[in-house]
Amino acid sequence: MANDGKVCGHCREVNPPDARECRRCGRYFIQSTRNGDADAAEALKRPAVICAMLLLVSLFLPWLTVLFFSVSAVQLLGLFRGAAGVSLRQGGAWIGVARLFIALIPAGSLAVILFALRGSSAILIGKLTGLLPLAVFLVFFVQGTGVVSMMGAGFVIAILAGIGLFVFSRD
Repeated sequence: MANDGKVCGHCREVNPPDARECRRCGRYFIQSTRNGDADAAEALKRPAVICAMLLLVSLFLPWLTVLFFSVSAVQLLGLFRGAAGVSLRQGGAWIGVARLFIALIPAGSLAVILFALRGSSAILIGKLTGLLPLAVFLVFFVQGTGVVSMMGAGFVIAILAGIGLFVFSRD
Protein backbone atom coordinates (compact mmCIF):
# COMPACT_ATOMS: atom_id res chain seq x y z
CA MET A 1 0.00 0.00 0.00
CA ALA A 2 1.47 3.36 -1.04
CA ASN A 3 1.71 6.07 1.58
CA ASP A 4 0.25 8.94 -0.46
CA GLY A 5 -1.52 10.76 2.37
CA LYS A 6 -0.80 12.59 5.58
CA VAL A 7 -0.01 10.43 8.58
CA CYS A 8 -1.42 11.63 11.88
CA GLY A 9 1.30 12.07 14.47
CA HIS A 10 -1.08 11.11 17.26
CA CYS A 11 -2.96 8.01 16.08
CA ARG A 12 -0.85 7.09 12.97
CA GLU A 13 -3.96 7.08 10.72
CA VAL A 14 -3.26 7.65 7.01
CA ASN A 15 -5.40 10.54 5.75
CA PRO A 16 -5.94 12.03 2.27
CA PRO A 17 -3.14 14.39 1.13
CA ASP A 18 -5.40 17.46 1.28
CA ALA A 19 -6.82 16.71 4.75
CA ARG A 20 -6.75 19.46 7.35
CA GLU A 21 -7.54 17.17 10.25
CA CYS A 22 -7.26 13.49 11.04
CA ARG A 23 -10.44 11.63 10.13
CA ARG A 24 -9.93 9.21 13.05
CA CYS A 25 -8.95 11.36 16.03
CA GLY A 26 -9.80 14.85 14.76
CA ARG A 27 -6.38 16.44 15.35
CA TYR A 28 -5.39 19.22 12.97
CA PHE A 29 -2.34 19.03 10.73
CA ILE A 30 -0.46 22.24 11.53
CA GLN A 31 2.94 22.15 9.91
CA SER A 32 2.94 25.05 7.49
CA THR A 33 4.02 27.52 10.18
CA ARG A 34 7.07 25.48 11.11
CA ASN A 35 7.99 25.01 7.46
CA GLY A 36 7.59 28.75 6.84
CA ASP A 37 9.89 29.55 9.76
CA ALA A 38 12.42 27.00 8.55
CA ASP A 39 12.30 28.46 5.03
CA ALA A 40 12.86 31.96 6.40
CA ALA A 41 15.77 30.77 8.53
CA GLU A 42 17.30 29.05 5.51
CA ALA A 43 16.80 32.19 3.39
CA LEU A 44 18.70 34.27 5.97
CA LYS A 45 21.64 31.87 5.72
CA ARG A 46 22.20 32.49 2.00
CA PRO A 47 25.53 34.20 1.28
CA ALA A 48 23.88 37.02 -0.70
CA VAL A 49 21.53 37.79 2.21
CA ILE A 50 24.41 37.76 4.70
CA CYS A 51 26.32 40.21 2.49
CA ALA A 52 23.21 42.43 2.25
CA MET A 53 22.93 42.46 6.05
CA LEU A 54 26.63 43.37 6.34
CA LEU A 55 26.04 46.27 3.96
CA LEU A 56 23.27 47.54 6.23
CA VAL A 57 25.50 47.27 9.30
CA SER A 58 28.37 49.04 7.53
CA LEU A 59 26.26 52.17 7.09
CA PHE A 60 26.59 52.86 10.83
CA LEU A 61 30.30 52.02 11.18
CA PRO A 62 32.98 54.66 10.53
CA TRP A 63 33.48 55.15 6.80
CA LEU A 64 35.92 58.02 7.06
CA THR A 65 38.15 59.18 9.88
CA VAL A 66 39.40 62.76 10.05
CA LEU A 67 41.56 63.65 13.03
CA PHE A 68 39.44 62.42 15.95
CA PHE A 69 36.14 62.34 14.08
CA SER A 70 34.59 59.20 12.64
CA VAL A 71 32.07 59.73 9.89
CA SER A 72 29.56 57.01 9.06
CA ALA A 73 27.67 56.69 5.81
CA VAL A 74 24.59 57.94 7.61
CA GLN A 75 26.46 61.13 8.46
CA LEU A 76 27.64 61.46 4.86
CA LEU A 77 23.99 61.47 3.82
CA GLY A 78 23.49 64.52 6.00
CA LEU A 79 21.06 62.84 8.37
CA PHE A 80 23.18 63.90 11.31
CA ARG A 81 25.37 66.93 11.87
CA GLY A 82 28.98 66.24 12.62
CA ALA A 83 32.36 65.86 11.05
CA ALA A 84 31.05 65.17 7.56
CA GLY A 85 31.36 68.84 6.61
CA VAL A 86 35.02 68.85 7.63
CA SER A 87 36.05 65.68 5.83
CA LEU A 88 34.65 66.20 2.33
CA ARG A 89 34.39 69.06 -0.11
CA GLN A 90 30.69 69.81 -0.28
CA GLY A 91 30.74 71.39 -3.73
CA GLY A 92 30.32 69.40 -6.88
CA ALA A 93 27.73 67.13 -8.36
CA TRP A 94 29.91 64.05 -7.86
CA ILE A 95 29.56 64.19 -4.10
CA GLY A 96 25.80 64.37 -4.63
CA VAL A 97 26.04 61.25 -6.82
CA ALA A 98 28.01 59.48 -4.09
CA ARG A 99 25.35 60.41 -1.54
CA LEU A 100 22.66 59.08 -3.87
CA PHE A 101 24.55 55.79 -4.19
CA ILE A 102 24.92 55.62 -0.39
CA ALA A 103 21.17 56.20 -0.03
CA LEU A 104 20.44 53.36 -2.48
CA ILE A 105 22.55 50.84 -0.52
CA PRO A 106 20.00 50.25 2.29
CA ALA A 107 17.09 50.15 -0.17
CA GLY A 108 18.79 47.53 -2.32
CA SER A 109 19.99 45.54 0.67
CA LEU A 110 16.51 45.44 2.19
CA ALA A 111 15.05 44.41 -1.16
CA VAL A 112 17.49 41.49 -1.42
CA ILE A 113 16.61 40.35 2.12
CA LEU A 114 12.84 40.69 1.58
CA PHE A 115 12.93 38.88 -1.76
CA ALA A 116 14.89 36.04 -0.14
CA LEU A 117 12.36 35.77 2.69
CA ARG A 118 9.56 35.53 0.13
CA GLY A 119 11.47 32.81 -1.72
CA SER A 120 11.99 35.01 -4.78
CA SER A 121 15.14 35.87 -6.64
CA ALA A 122 16.63 39.39 -6.75
CA ILE A 123 19.65 38.86 -8.97
CA LEU A 124 19.67 42.25 -10.68
CA ILE A 125 18.98 44.18 -7.47
CA GLY A 126 21.73 42.23 -5.70
CA LYS A 127 24.29 42.84 -8.44
CA LEU A 128 23.51 46.58 -8.67
CA THR A 129 23.49 47.03 -4.89
CA GLY A 130 26.77 45.12 -4.67
CA LEU A 131 28.43 47.59 -7.03
CA LEU A 132 27.29 50.70 -5.14
CA PRO A 133 29.98 50.76 -2.40
CA LEU A 134 32.71 50.39 -5.02
CA ALA A 135 31.11 53.18 -7.06
CA VAL A 136 31.09 55.44 -3.98
CA PHE A 137 34.76 54.67 -3.40
CA LEU A 138 35.60 55.50 -7.02
CA VAL A 139 33.68 58.80 -6.87
CA PHE A 140 35.53 59.85 -3.72
CA PHE A 141 38.85 58.68 -5.18
CA VAL A 142 38.38 60.56 -8.46
CA GLN A 143 37.36 63.70 -6.57
CA GLY A 144 40.68 63.63 -4.74
CA THR A 145 39.23 63.55 -1.24
CA GLY A 146 42.08 61.38 0.02
CA VAL A 147 39.57 58.65 0.75
CA VAL A 148 42.21 55.91 0.84
CA SER A 149 44.02 57.54 3.76
CA MET A 150 40.72 58.26 5.56
CA MET A 151 38.89 54.97 5.00
CA GLY A 152 37.32 53.57 8.13
CA ALA A 153 36.19 50.06 8.94
CA GLY A 154 32.68 50.63 7.60
CA PHE A 155 33.92 51.61 4.15
CA VAL A 156 36.13 48.55 3.91
CA ILE A 157 33.34 46.25 5.13
CA ALA A 158 30.89 47.89 2.71
CA ILE A 159 33.20 47.35 -0.26
CA LEU A 160 33.91 43.71 0.66
CA ALA A 161 30.23 42.97 1.42
CA GLY A 162 29.28 44.65 -1.86
CA ILE A 163 31.69 42.47 -3.81
CA GLY A 164 30.29 39.43 -1.99
CA LEU A 165 26.73 40.48 -2.80
CA PHE A 166 27.66 40.94 -6.45
CA VAL A 167 29.30 37.50 -6.62
CA PHE A 168 26.63 35.58 -4.68
CA SER A 169 23.60 37.19 -6.36
CA ARG A 170 22.75 34.31 -8.63
CA ASP A 171 20.21 31.52 -8.78
